Order: sequence, then C-alpha cells, then structure tokens
Amino acid sequence: MSESSPLKSLTRETKALIIVSEFEAQRMPRPQLRAVLNELVSDAEERLAVLELVQSDLRATGYHPQQIAGLLDELSEEKGAKESVNDTRLFRRPFALGLGESSRSHGVPPEPPSDTASLPRPASSPAAPAVQPPVRRSGTVRTPRVLLADDDKHIRMMLRVRLQKLGCTIVEANDGEAAWQLIRTGEVDLAVLDMKMPGLHGTELLARMLDQGITPPVVVCSAHDQHRAEAPVARYPKLRYLVKPVPAEAMEKAVRDMLELVKS
Repeated sequence: MSESSPLKSLTRETKALIIVSEFEAQRMPRPQLRAVLNELVSDAEERLAVLELVQSDLRATGYHPQQIAGLLDELSEEKGAKESVNDTRLFRRPFALGLGESSRSHGVPPEPPSDTASLPRPASSPAAPAVQPPVRRSGTVRTPRVLLADDDKHIRMMLRVRLQKLGCTIVEANDGEAAWQLIRTGEVDLAVLDMKMPGLHGTELLARMLDQGITPPVVVCSAHDQHRAEAPVARYPKLRYLVKPVPAEAMEKAVRDMLELVKS
C-alpha cells in the first residue's frame, strides 16, 4: 500500500467501522480478517488498538470470542507486549453469537446466544448520521439504491461504510462500462462517479446517460476541477461536482441533497 493511499488519512474509528462492515458483508474467517486489518493499518501497535476498539462489535455480529482472542494474541506479540491479551477482558459479559453457518465457518463450536443489548460498544465511536428516508417508486417503497463507481477498491470501501450508515443500499462498479450496465437498468437512485475510470471515462459515461435519457442524480468526484466545464458535465441536469480529497461530511451532504431530488 503506497504512502499516498487514502487509507492513511482515516481515523482509528473509521478503520474500525470498515472492519465491522467488511465482516458483516462477508463473514470472513480469521486469516481474511487479519488481511483486511493489515491492509488498513500498517503499524502493529495501531492494529492492536483498532482491534481492541472493535472487538465487541465483532462479537455482536457473530465472531467467536476465541477467534478474537487468538488474533489479539498475535497482534500483541507483534507489538512486543510482555503479557497475553487473552485475559478476562474478553469474558466479562456473555457473547451474542450467530448459530448458523457464520459461526461454524470459524472452525470452533458455537456458544449460547445472549442479549446483544448488554454488549459494550466502542466508547469513541462517532454519532450515527441521519438516515435517508425510503424512496418511493412505482407504488413501492424501498431504501435508496446508490451506485459507487470507482476503480479504487479502498475508496469504494470507505464510501460504502459511510453511505450504508445513511440507510442506503449500495451497488458497486470498478470501471465505467460496469457502471453503465447498472445504470441502464433504471434501478439506480444516485450514482457516485469517479471521473478517471478504465473502460469508460466519467465524461463519456455521462454523455451516454444523457443520450439514452437515463439521468439519475449524480455526484462526480474528480482530482481536477477542469472536467467541470466539459459538455456532459455542464449539461447534466442533476449533478454535484466534488474535487478530491472529499471530506466525509461533504460527501454525506452531497448524497443527502441529491437523494432529495429523487423524492421531489
């Protein structure tokens, strides 16, 4: 991971949110969870701090406490700690475990479930953002469906965590052509597009959407301001243009504002 990676600027709490989101989405085993943690955090001491912050959330989503304890031990040894972290801190409260495939996949027997309301939450977790109201379409009500189109998986990961907390359903594309295949279905309420994508550049994608008359609200993210004046961008009827790096609060506000256009 290069020094210019956007993950370098993430707060510890945001990294913790990403780890929980990835586990909930994939029910990953311990080696895969460790790989995600290594990718997010390069420093051994910081990795341990992030895992300690998020361990109760992992337990609440069905991760076996023995797996967490083992991973904490590994990270503690890396840090050079003199004592094991597999102590009574992990066993002060009962655990909420999934009893289906998610528990069996970790290779350890499940334990009885308990009330998840009693589980501790990370003390420094940020307040939850306002949740977007459902979108009504053709007599039905559903959560807003947002397309994230970017060839950088780390950026998509960060955006997914943020927007899921707004109550959005997320679909993803790693190039412009894949983004168009999702947009052309008419089931995308909002598209968050990177301008520089393989296959189909952002301006080319916008031009195709205009030509085909499929124009959901769009949030454009670009490292340069120069594309703002290009014809497809200037002509697009419902578009918010953001210049990278985009603060998380600015992205959330842009998404909320543009989804308001879906309801109007």
